[in-house]
Amino acid sequence: MRFKFMILLMMLILALAGCNSRPEKIEIGVMAPLTGNAAELGEHIQTGLQLANEDLDERYHLIFEDDMCVNTKAALSAAQKFADLDNVDLVIGPLCAPPYQAVSGVFNQNEIGFMHTSGVTPSFIETSGEFGIPGLSTTIYEEDKFLADFIFGKGIRKMGVFVWNQEWAIEHRKGFVDRFTELGGGIVFDEKFEISDADFRTSILKLEKSGADGVFIVALNFQNANIVRQIKEMNVDVEIFGQFEIEDPAFLEPTGKAAEGVMYVYPKIEENSDVKEFREEYKERFGHEPNYYAYIGFDSLMLYHWAIEECGDADAECVISKIRTAKDFPGVSGLMTFNKDRTLSRQFEMKIVRNGKFEKI
Repeated sequence: MRFKFMILLMMLILALAGCNSRPEKIEIGVMAPLTGNAAELGEHIQTGLQLANEDLDERYHLIFEDDMCVNTKAALSAAQKFADLDNVDLVIGPLCAPPYQAVSGVFNQNEIGFMHTSGVTPSFIETSGEFGIPGLSTTIYEEDKFLADFIFGKGIRKMGVFVWNQEWAIEHRKGFVDRFTELGGGIVFDEKFEISDADFRTSILKLEKSGADGVFIVALNFQNANIVRQIKEMNVDVEIFGQFEIEDPAFLEPTGKAAEGVMYVYPKIEENSDVKEFREEYKERFGHEPNYYAYIGFDSLMLYHWAIEECGDADAECVISKIRTAKDFPGVSGLMTFNKDRTLSRQFEMKIVRNGKFEKI
């Protein structure tokens, strides 16, 4: 009798322990540029993810791997590790185009869901396959269309385009040029530069001689800062436009007073209680306003969490399919709706650097 009593007691203790125990953490891989020229963007994604996971009571174990933005070898190694060693079902990232396109085959072959954390282009949609989400920030052509309409509406008819020689920036160039010329504007300066370039004065002289009234610059922020400073130092009378990555201390601090008057397109964020709470918590924790990629980092985990709850587990096929049906998902980065063609619908607004701050126009 004593032996049977002890067995029953142990079973009761185990049952009670099971009732009180937390569910096992779900592992999610994260691939982002944690070192290199785009490290500040990876840091924003990382901090956004950190806040999201805390809000979810640390429900997820995030496994970070560095792809340095342009290192496809490192990205492929990380993707294989996620598949063979970590056995994850879901990955957040990569952010940059070369790693995203490099790892697509590995993730699709291993039926791992993955999520591009930057903008959507046609090539990203083609590359994504069955298990990829081609972009969370914006659909690049829609962003560029909004900017071109704004610039043309200001009465500017002659524009320069100066972009990083990398697919993301080149696609921005295409989206802008197509729309601006469709409206009746002209592109009088059109050049690319490499990530290693630091002296842009020769190109800026060409820009000045072209007679352009404005220039659209697409670059990482350390180069945005260099180009804008050099334009102002050379007293070139041209209005400067960029896209949403401009809104970052990594641009504002090294550019200083030269940043005054720079205008850029930005996804529209509704000022609700969730957004206000996120912004205040972020600033308290990290000492500065969040870059848009911090919003994206936060929302990427929240999207996965929503889909996992809907599916009942982290099955990649179900989770990715569910996310593709999202309509007006209430992210802190703005409402997100995925279209049938896998593009992402967002609203936009124009902003400006004024008195050392980022403000709405």
